[in-house]
Amino acid sequence: EAIAKEFGGRLAFYGGIDCQQVLTQGTLGEVRAAVKRNIRAFEPYGGYIVANCHHGIANIRPENVIAMCRAAAETGYAPGRG
Repeated sequence: EAIAKEFGGRLAFYGGIDCQQVLTQGTLGEVRAAVKRNIRAFEPYGGYIVANCHHGIANIRPENVIAMCRAAAETGYAPGRG
């Protein structure tokens, strides 16, 4: 949230969905909550692209990647529109 307030709208941020805990071990609900939290933080400013925080790692659960994408689509968030 602090990064969004300080730099949102001036820089683009890609990622931020934790792949060490949330995408590897989290529930579908935890994944959705992480996505929505990040989107809410950047919504007033724009400049956020939903993605995992690092390159893909072998133990990321495929169903959590799908949940991440679906959660982003469900919010109706359109980067740059905020």
